[in-house]
Amino acid sequence: MNKYATLYWLIAVLLYLGYSFITNDWERSWIIWPIAGILYGIIEKIISLCHNDIAAE
Repeated sequence: MNKYATLYWLIAVLLYLGYSFITNDWERSWIIWPIAGILYGIIEKIISLCHNDIAAE
């Protein structure tokens, strides 16, 4: 999961900076971080559950 986390957060940073620079909307672009955090938790849980199901078989 560590290699996926690195890639995930790199993409989140690129989205944040890209959106902020293109739109020059620095006041609202902070919303990317809570969304990315919640989405990361969901993705990590799904991967963890899938990995546990495979290991149980």
